[in-house]
Amino acid sequence: MRSRNLLFTVFTGVFSLVVVIGSLMRPRSSEPSPVVWAIAANRDLTAGTVLTAEMLVPHPFPEGNLPPGVGTDRAAFVDKLLIRPVQARQLLYPSDLAAKDSALALQAKIGQGLRGYTIPLTTPSAGLVRSEEHTSELQSPCNLV
Repeated sequence: MRSRNLLFTVFTGVFSLVVVIGSLMRPRSSEPSPVVWAIAANRDLTAGTVLTAEMLVPHPFPEGNLPPGVGTDRAAFVDKLLIRPVQARQLLYPSDLAAKDSALALQAKIGQGLRGYTIPLTTPSAGLVRSEEHTSELQSPCNLV
């Protein structure tokens, strides 16, 4: 039994030595790996926030390690509305955004426990809203079950 443990210890030591020497002898590239810049939030942002350039910060990633679908163009995020809350330094995806006048934008602006309704207007409403205009959001309490 003792000789078996000794043999195992010697084998493990030799194997470890071979691995270490092999990793030290491997040729290393002197040029740095290319970097891709992903877009992240520079502070905590709530749903319904309209993004500005100051709210966005680039975050470096090695070229092959960029998460799939993450945003890399800052201009594509400016003046868009967040549809979900985002924490500081969290990466942003195009699916996190909505145009300011879209139905998703209305949904993001409505607080928890409230419900919004879209009312299409095709005829003038007592002169308050012109035909074909959109209305502001309406909110009413709802029971969350």
